[in-house]
Amino acid sequence: MSKIDVNNVYAEYEDKNGKFLALKNISFSVGEGEFVSIIGSSGCGKSTLLSILQGINFPSAGSVTIDGNIITGPSTNRGVVLQHYSLFPWMTARTNIAFGLKQVNRKTPRTERYKTADVFLRKVGLSNFGHKNPYQLSGGMRQRVAIARALAMNTDILLMDEPFGAIDAKNRANMQELLLSLWEGDGRSAKKTVVFVTHDIDEAIFLSDRIIMLTNSPGQVAKEFAVTFGRPRVHATLRETNAYVHLRNMLMALFYDENNGPSANEDFII
Repeated sequence: MSKIDVNNVYAEYEDKNGKFLALKNISFSVGEGEFVSIIGSSGCGKSTLLSILQGINFPSAGSVTIDGNIITGPSTNRGVVLQHYSLFPWMTARTNIAFGLKQVNRKTPRTERYKTADVFLRKVGLSNFGHKNPYQLSGGMRQRVAIARALAMNTDILLMDEPFGAIDAKNRANMQELLLSLWEGDGRSAKKTVVFVTHDIDEAIFLSDRIIMLTNSPGQVAKEFAVTFGRPRVHATLRETNAYVHLRNMLMALFYDENNGPSANEDFII
């Protein structure tokens, strides 16, 4: 069942230098509970596309729907993690997370919000930093707080724009595994629907059910790759498989192809 539908979307901007076409005739769907990564070179429109899904920008043409309803603006059913941590500087890490929970459900008691905030601070390895303000944290730590806030909000949809880019390699791998464990859940509740923007091919393969490659600007869908490796996934063992190497090589070849124009809906299934 389709959760998100992007239909023939164009995104055009105008400034003092004239008009700029960021996205051209983008169409794809994301199934309920599916984890889809969007990859492509810098400037191909990945972040523009995510901002349209978020509801802070709108397509110049075409439509984007969630559960069949046109997106008209931001909503508490969509958790968002951006490239740059968006924390309130006057709040502590703990309070930033609790504030996000309040936006989702204002009836939740204050003590319950802070209890949940503590749980997610622990999950991202920041139990001892809940009382710190953002300026007292490193860039990677601030981003982990922002990720904890989005995960704690427990929204149906997660929109993530290169959320692990500012995090060191060790914690990045840990955060990838944490994200997958929370997405997969305990089997008793439905998986979240995730749209994940990244320029890291290995990250996209490790996390995704499907990878959508965008062309160079203006962004169009070049190819879609179904990633059928079993779950749970382990970094070390997955990267040693021939299927992983084959998929990675195909993605790398397309990524660095300066003429990676859209194909006729050709899918690669691994």
